[in-house]
Amino acid sequence: NPLTSVLTMCELITAGKSFTDCESIRAAVLTIYRETLGLNFQLRNIFAAAEHEAGDSPLSFSKVDVNTLLRRTIDSLALRGMEKNLRIMLSCELDDGAFRTDSEKLELIYANILSNAIEYSHEGKTIEVKAWKKDGILNVSFIDYGVGIGQENLGVIFERFRQLDSGSTKTHGGHGLGLSITKASTELLGGTITVRSRKGEGSIFTASIPEAPPEVMVGTC
Repeated sequence: NPLTSVLTMCELITAGKSFTDCESIRAAVLTIYRETLGLNFQLRNIFAAAEHEAGDSPLSFSKVDVNTLLRRTIDSLALRGMEKNLRIMLSCELDDGAFRTDSEKLELIYANILSNAIEYSHEGKTIEVKAWKKDGILNVSFIDYGVGIGQENLGVIFERFRQLDSGSTKTHGGHGLGLSITKASTELLGGTITVRSRKGEGSIFTASIPEAPPEVMVGTC
């Protein structure tokens, strides 16, 4: 429970006994920051899952700068990546990053795929994020060199609350919501998500989303 860590650290800091130097205070604040980021991410997924379950997930289209959105997504998860000594490389083959879509849903799609890549990457490895457009379709691939997924499990990873490691053998965090939300949000935008993976060698998740027609564009993001 992230709140337990946050409350505990806040209590210790306010008590003024356990943390008497700048480094220990900084470490405590970093713990609070990390847990708060994780909690915020979990809540976004929970709210998105509830909307999809209720069939009430409205779309709000705008002109999105894909380059900026991807960099913002990477920055939001940079701390988790640094904790595993991961290098996240972004390659955008976009002459014009502007793309008509729902920015909030697009960012959540990318954040969940990248979060998954970070979680299952081996320490010290690289994650590659590649973006390109073709025939009005925005394609973004997330390539990791981690534990990979067996071919027998590729058909179930997008099921809600489904995690390949569970119970007493579970070694990874999360609640099995991320990829199901990613798939539902991608399809809501009229797109598809594909995965290629090999056990022990890593995975490539690619989200392909069509651009919304000009008549539905409202605003700029």
